[in-house]
Amino acid sequence: MAYIGYQQWHTNDRKVRLDFYERRLAIYLAAMEFLACIVHRATIRDEELSAFLQKTREGYFLFGRDIADYLDTLYRKAVDLQAGATMLHDPMGSLPVGEERSRVARANAELSEWFGDQFVVTRNKFAKYMTFS
Repeated sequence: MAYIGYQQWHTNDRKVRLDFYERRLAIYLAAMEFLACIVHRATIRDEELSAFLQKTREGYFLFGRDIADYLDTLYRKAVDLQAGATMLHDPMGSLPVGEERSRVARANAELSEWFGDQFVVTRNKFAKYMTFS
C-alpha cells in the first residue's frame, strides 16, 4: 500500500513539474518570438506588443523577480524602439533632418543592436528555470 502511495505521489510530482516546465517554456518561446519580430523589422507593431504582454503575463508567478523584470525591460525598450521608428519614418510625425533626428536614429540603432544581443541573454536568463528534473 505504501509503495503504491509513493508511486502515485511520484507520478503527481512529475506531472506538476512537467506542467510548470511547459508553462515556463511557453513564456520563453514568446520572448524569443518577440525578439525575432523586432530584429527582423527593427521595430514592433502594437498587436505584437499586446501579444507579448498576454503571453508573458504569468511570468512573475512562474519565475523569479529577475525574469519578471527582464520581460518588463524587453517590453519598455520595444516601446522606445517603436516610438523612435515612428518619429523617423511616419510621414505625419517624421522629424526633419537635424540634430534631433540624428539623436533618435542613433538611439534606435543602439536599441536594435541591444535587441540583437538579447537572444543569448534571454536563453541564459531562462536556463536556470528550465530544468525538468
